[in-house]
Amino acid sequence: MKKNILLLTITILISVIGFAQQNMSLQECINYAIVNKASLKSSSLDEQIQVAKNAQIGSAVYPQVSLSGGLQGFPIVPKSRSRADIFSFGNIYAPIDSSVVNYAAIAAAAANAKEYNALQFALPYSGSCTLTVSQILFNSEIFVALQARKTIENLTHLNTKRTEEQLKVDVTKAYYNCLIAQERVKLLDDNISLLQKLETTMSAMFKEGFVEKIDVDKLTVSRNNLTVEKEKIDNLVQLGRNLLKFQMGMDLTEQIVLTEKLEADGLSANLIDQEADYNNRIEIQLMQTAKKLNEYNLTRTQKSNLPTVVAIGTLGASTGGKRLYEFVTLPWYPSSMIGVQASMGLFDGGRRKNTLKEIELTLQKNDLDMDMFKDVVDLESNAARTNLKNNLKSLNNQQTNIALAQKVFDVAQKKNKEGLGSTLEILQAQTALKEAQTNYLSALYDATISKIDLQKALGLFNKE
Repeated sequence: MKKNILLLTITILISVIGFAQQNMSLQECINYAIVNKASLKSSSLDEQIQVAKNAQIGSAVYPQVSLSGGLQGFPIVPKSRSRADIFSFGNIYAPIDSSVVNYAAIAAAAANAKEYNALQFALPYSGSCTLTVSQILFNSEIFVALQARKTIENLTHLNTKRTEEQLKVDVTKAYYNCLIAQERVKLLDDNISLLQKLETTMSAMFKEGFVEKIDVDKLTVSRNNLTVEKEKIDNLVQLGRNLLKFQMGMDLTEQIVLTEKLEADGLSANLIDQEADYNNRIEIQLMQTAKKLNEYNLTRTQKSNLPTVVAIGTLGASTGGKRLYEFVTLPWYPSSMIGVQASMGLFDGGRRKNTLKEIELTLQKNDLDMDMFKDVVDLESNAARTNLKNNLKSLNNQQTNIALAQKVFDVAQKKNKEGLGSTLEILQAQTALKEAQTNYLSALYDATISKIDLQKALGLFNKE
């Protein structure tokens, strides 16, 4: 009963582990990275941020409406000083019968009159409410900024594509690095298995007295050395998988199985004869976009001395009184205004002139940077093309070496079975075969990386 429960538990665990593992091709790893990698998410957010900023610029062409209001109370009502005769009414008493006017009293009052009067115009409480509507009729800088919105959005989109391109390159290299490590593990397993078989055969021959004990010990030592080497490669395989998952933005605890195989066929894929197209490189596209933005900046600066015209209108009401409740009981007095405001700079100390000069020089530098980068593209593509040619030759050479080493090993093994060869000869042949196989894997990896570098230099990752 306990045995059945144990078997059932093991079966469930194997099923769970198998279910948790993800079988992934290279393209599936790239697609996963595009969705989950934090750096690409950040670039996508930059795009959305720029769209929001452009919307802010676009809002400037629409009417701007604001409402303001307030209530004020003056514990100490302000006063204003004025001339004492400010309210002189001249010959106001002329129509009055002179017999009833006390001229002596008036003369005395005039003699004692103050030079100034303190006048209190404000009321202890006041309130106002104003609705303001303004509309820009002409502003050259805003109109140029509106024209440049699409170009700015394109710039952030190109930055995202550049991040995506580099992500594809990193994931591809990490994926093939894992495949190479897996092949090395498989190679070591095959060699360990081979030595185990030889060791078993030699042990039987030792018991029969055909070989010495030292011959068996040599095989054991070689097998142990390969076992230690395999343990190191196993650790490198795990490290390589973690690097791949990191490049993909995947949790390191996730389990993945790589479904593709390393193949020498199709490594060149007509890439060697393909010429570089500068427009395929995102860097060139970024420089072209930056130049276009500088051209917009030049236009904006050239037109910055044009007047800014704004239409404005206000509608409001105000009131005042000695008591708070009079805000409700007394009427509010309406007011309104409609007008146009225009402003323009007349002299800025030469700032505009020097700004134009700076932008013109920047445009010249944009052209120079593009020419320099085209030289870089030529150098990168030629170097990658040369490396691919050399690595393909090395790969073909290593394929030949494997065939020769395998042939030598087969002969040594056959001679040993016939009693004509020695254990040392077999070990030397086996070591040479393993070295040839290892060199082949290294050459295959180098050729694969060279192909990736050439694809990047030609801008082909950008087109996928």
